[in-house]
This record gives sequence, C-alpha cells and structure tokens, in this order.
Amino acid sequence: MFGGGLVALALIVWALWGLASGSDDRWLRLGVCVVTAWFVVTGATGELAAEQRRTWPAGLDLADLVRPVLQLPAESPVESALSASAGRGVVLVRADGVAAGLLDETTAEQLAAESPRSPAELAAEPIRAETVLLMSETGDAVIERVAEVASWQFLVVDDEGRPVGVLHRDDLRAALSGRRSSRPPEQG
Repeated sequence: MFGGGLVALALIVWALWGLASGSDDRWLRLGVCVVTAWFVVTGATGELAAEQRRTWPAGLDLADLVRPVLQLPAESPVESALSASAGRGVVLVRADGVAAGLLDETTAEQLAAESPRSPAELAAEPIRAETVLLMSETGDAVIERVAEVASWQFLVVDDEGRPVGVLHRDDLRAALSGRRSSRPPEQG
C-alpha cells in the first residue's frame, strides 16, 4: 500500500509540475496521471484488503464455522434428504458404507422439483481428497485450501476420519471479512 501511494503521489506531482510549467502536454499528462494514480491506489488498497482477509482472525475456531453434519443413506429420496438437512451438511452414504458425496442443496432442490422420489445420490457433490479438511488444521491452512479448491462446501473430519461438520465457503468468507454468517441457527 505504501509503495502504491508513493507512485500515485509521484504521478500527481509530475502532472502538477507540467501544469505549473505550462508544458505543451499538460492536460494530457494530467488526465493520464490522475487515471493511472487512481488505478495504482485502487489496486494497492484491494491487495491490502485481500491480504488481511487471508489471515485467520484471532479467537476464531474452525468448529465455530462448520455446520453440523448428518449422514443419510445415498438412496434416500432427495425430497426427504432436503427436508432433513435443515441447514446442516449432509453426507450421503452408500449401502457398502462408502460416502457417495455431500448433498448439493441447489441441485437437490432442482431434482426434488422434477422428481422428489429420486435418490439423493443424484444430487451429491463428490467428496475428493482436496475437499476434506481436518478439524486440527490451522486456520491459515484452511484458508489456503479453500482458496485453491473450486468447491463451495468442504467435509471437516476429526483425526480418525469421522465427519464432524461441513464448512461452506460463504461462511468462511463472512467470518474472514467480519460479517455475520449466512449460516442458519443450529437446530437443538
């Protein structure tokens, strides 16, 4: 930010010097310098804000951000899986005990509108290694993983691999920017 401010100041001083000295290109110089200085300051400010958002806030615990998790059979009707989810993350498990994926609520709502008795597995987002977070990971490691992976939800597991919750990208983004989460209140 400081370097960007110096560059912007230098551009403005150079433009004003052109005006004061009656330079032939003074108006062009002024226009170009003002616009360039604005871009430099805007970019530097944005980079500073982005850097601050990438830092895990003191006192924030991953457990505060994860939504409770519910395990349902993958063959459950999508309509039932949606109503059971009630703001929780849903892990869909096949009969052989293997996780089929996390219920994607948007896809599930579309499928339920067309065919409410369809298996919920058809609305599952696959669980991949990069979409699994350990509850014991540091906050900065969580931020880095979420930034690198194109997924809107992440399965959070304990050290034994048991699901303990689901982290939504929007909940993390809200916590890092200091806003209130869009997360619904927990059901008791």
